Amino acid sequence: MTEVRIQNLLKQFEDVAAVDHISLTVHSGEFLSLVGPSGCGKTTTLNLIAGFINPDAGEISIDGERINDVPIYKRKLGMVFQSYALFPHMTVMDNIAFGLRMQKLQRSAIVREVGRALELVRLPGVEKRYPRQLSGGQQQRIALARALVIHPKVLLLDEPLSNLDAKLRREMRIELKDIQKTVGITTIFVTHDQEEALSLSDRLAVMNKGRIEQVGSPIEIYESPKNEFVSSFIGETNIFSATVMEAKEKELLLNINEARPVTIPRPLDLKFRIGDAIKISIRPEKLCFGRESGDLTHYLSGTVDHVVFLGNITYYTVKTQSHSMSVICQNLETRTYSAGDQIRLEYRPENCRIIQAE
Repeated sequence: MTEVRIQNLLKQFEDVAAVDHISLTVHSGEFLSLVGPSGCGKTTTLNLIAGFINPDAGEISIDGERINDVPIYKRKLGMVFQSYALFPHMTVMDNIAFGLRMQKLQRSAIVREVGRALELVRLPGVEKRYPRQLSGGQQQRIALARALVIHPKVLLLDEPLSNLDAKLRREMRIELKDIQKTVGITTIFVTHDQEEALSLSDRLAVMNKGRIEQVGSPIEIYESPKNEFVSSFIGETNIFSATVMEAKEKELLLNINEARPVTIPRPLDLKFRIGDAIKISIRPEKLCFGRESGDLTHYLSGTVDHVVFLGNITYYTVKTQSHSMSVICQNLETRTYSAGDQIRLEYRPENCRIIQAE
């Protein structure tokens, strides 16, 4: 079991800080994802850990040992790349055995270890095939087997599922998580895909402009985003500005330039005064279309603007007096809505979140 620790890590390219003094601990056996938009620094961070590039400042340690100056081949790390990076002229056997031969293992040991690795990724019996004879999903598994066969301390994954089609990508998420848990290896996974990060990770580190905005479990990141960037990047949300009209003991009455004020629970750790400007967020699936009887007392009036049918869900855009709201409904009911319908957009106050502005 291996712990990875990054302290005050800095990497600059000319006058741009690709990684801007970040600190992070990856616990033993943990699956941690670095997630963020293109150019946020997540792949640079992975390359710094791997040793492909050197930091300008800060420290990288594995199990308490500083590895900044340790050569790549001595760091005992396994890596799977976005392109898989399999040698096209080598068989599956030779691709997986490459690292073992560098370790000068005997042939019998190499054959045994390659067989075990192929069993682990559920591809026994393909030793004599070439990469071109494998599907994309099979190539991805071979790349994973090659990374794991050397028994690395840490597994580094750089968007390894991005070249697969949507259905295979969902299947491989399950496979990848099962294999990681079976081996019990500390894993750092880089992705820009929020769904991938949420479904695979024990924890996420959300990055933006070279910095880590928030670290937490998938539920923590999704349900309690620290700021506007995290709230908008992880999943989809409705964010709007509000002014405090009344600060009661347990709830806030807010003006969002609508006919009706919005009521939300008051965070106990924050102080509010009448007139304070804040931002609130509510996820599209936390909103629902009210019935004429009025199931909930908290609602906004609006008009359906756009409707997008997506099979199991329908995505609506609703225009209220001063906002455009996204609503996601499970297609479980026979009642549907069309553009132009006048509706009540209901919500539960406890599903609203106060977030920090950028």
